[in-house]
Amino acid sequence: MYAAAGDLAASAGWFAYDAGRQEAATGLYNEALQAGMLAGDGQLQARVWSNLAMQARLLDRDRQALRIGRAAVETRQARTDPWLMALLHCRQAVGHARVGDRVRADRSLARAETSYGRTQGEPAAWLSFLTPAELTGLAGVAHQALGKYGRAENSPPTRSACWSPASNATASTTCCSGLRPYSTAGTSSMPRTRWGRRPRWRSGYTATGSEGGCTTCGSRCAATRAVCPKRRTSWNEHGRRECEGVDGLRLERRDAADLGDIRAQLLDVYAEIYADRLGEEFHSVARFDERLSWNTEVPGFAAVVGYLDEVPVGYAYGCTLQPATRSWGGLRTPVPDGATEESGARTFALSELMVVDKVRGTGVAKLVHDALLHGRPEERVTLLVERAHPKVRGLYEGWGYEWFGEVLPFQDAPLYDAMVLRRTA
Repeated sequence: MYAAAGDLAASAGWFAYDAGRQEAATGLYNEALQAGMLAGDGQLQARVWSNLAMQARLLDRDRQALRIGRAAVETRQARTDPWLMALLHCRQAVGHARVGDRVRADRSLARAETSYGRTQGEPAAWLSFLTPAELTGLAGVAHQALGKYGRAENSPPTRSACWSPASNATASTTCCSGLRPYSTAGTSSMPRTRWGRRPRWRSGYTATGSEGGCTTCGSRCAATRAVCPKRRTSWNEHGRRECEGVDGLRLERRDAADLGDIRAQLLDVYAEIYADRLGEEFHSVARFDERLSWNTEVPGFAAVVGYLDEVPVGYAYGCTLQPATRSWGGLRTPVPDGATEESGARTFALSELMVVDKVRGTGVAKLVHDALLHGRPEERVTLLVERAHPKVRGLYEGWGYEWFGEVLPFQDAPLYDAMVLRRTA
């Protein structure tokens, strides 16, 4: 009963909003939100939060709209529904653009595209309007708010020409926000995501497995590979690794300069893996994003991302510890003299290594790990493992790591075991 009443109130609130009766809309939205909470209906709650954010934006309360929109994004329903997440991130992009935050606006658009690429089946009834036209229109509004008028008229999200021909029957179609969509004339043979052409953050590479070629040069670059003697894998001159042992797996190297266009993907993978711990301050997406930013500012930063069917399934990154590092500051275990001294070339800190559930136990984590360390000059590698996860520690011991000591890296962090892998020249 509460769910039905809430759905009715939310619809009535939308009609009031559309008619310009904002006070009545607010009252109805509040009733819907209360009903959603009583019914335990996450879909309804996220829907109402999203509508309240739109209303706040209409009333020029942009900061309030962003806060409300963030509440919607962080609901459990949004995290498990890519249709809803795509809409929420697009609307957040408009909010960030309206306050002049170009970086967050672009990041939200990238997250929206990633989420939409994961959609399957049909959306909830109230999201039936969510088409490429709707999302492209919202992206155009964001670009317009940032003063990018050419992109607002012609360019969909994340700087890619990604208009779906299925929803663009004619080039003269006008999307919901009054912007002319990108014409698809003559592009029917181009590889497409759900939004259209392959997004730019795909870096121009195709998934190959053991077949196919590099789209940059049109071949497998056999003459220029640096072959790893330990595995049936190789790097080509364009930074792509070809993995014959895991069908369809593609690994990409990244440095700090070109991490920006996939940053949203890294955050999405993190949110998926740590979904049951995002309520903890230390494990929140925002705190992880901060730690990622710190790493990118340290010399020697590098990352490797693994893709299956063009979807990121895991990654690792780290940086070289510098002489003034505070990484060993939380060490609680006595160690030999000089063990924590850093020269700026001695130790590579493997800050994160994670893979999604569907590829655990397949060897993907080891492939990503080895790819990140391949060719690095440091004499040792260090990483942290939560003390509450002895099986993970055992996994790393099987890879050659040794226990170094107990570490508390931050006051609100769990207790970790520091491990060290000593490398041979």
